[in-house]
Amino acid sequence: MLHRRLVPFIAVAALLASVGCADVPAQQFTYQTDVGVVVPDGAGSHCLVIPREAIDSGTALQLVSAPFAGSEETPPVGRVRVIGGETGGCGEIHAGPSDHRYRVAFPDGYSTWGAPRVALFNAEPVAIQGGEPVGDLDRDGTPERFRMCASTEGLHLTIWSGDPLAGTRRWHFYYYLGYDVEPNCIEAEYAPSP
Repeated sequence: MLHRRLVPFIAVAALLASVGCADVPAQQFTYQTDVGVVVPDGAGSHCLVIPREAIDSGTALQLVSAPFAGSEETPPVGRVRVIGGETGGCGEIHAGPSDHRYRVAFPDGYSTWGAPRVALFNAEPVAIQGGEPVGDLDRDGTPERFRMCASTEGLHLTIWSGDPLAGTRRWHFYYYLGYDVEPNCIEAEYAPSP
């Protein structure tokens, strides 16, 4: 009698097993929640601004210095580690309403130059190819590339699927500098997304 009652449960378990754990994807990367910016906070440390909440202290994120439009400098790719939960700091950065802020630490020997850098949570690895950071962040078979340009008072950071400016812009962040700079952006880098 007990055996007959277990048959439906065994059938459901067998069905779930046939689907298999391999069919359940790893945590999916999204541009809406898994891309942020690391910026100096004005107090000698750095801050991560990202739309993802509840990132645990100790979590490592990829860090990419986007190539500056017109620059021949090879941008570094590295890692940054979250060292503190949400904070109200981060200096004057203009974060969106869904953004969260965390304190971060750079590894020893890594340059902490003050320009904003792209931070990636749960993305495929980024590597330097042909002098530029490239990686298939969302695992769709099309590599993503990074770019940074200047407007009159700030910097625009972008991620493109395919070649920058010719491919599809997947992510954009504006970092206000608070002083005039020589603009070199084109409209595709800052225009609102369709």
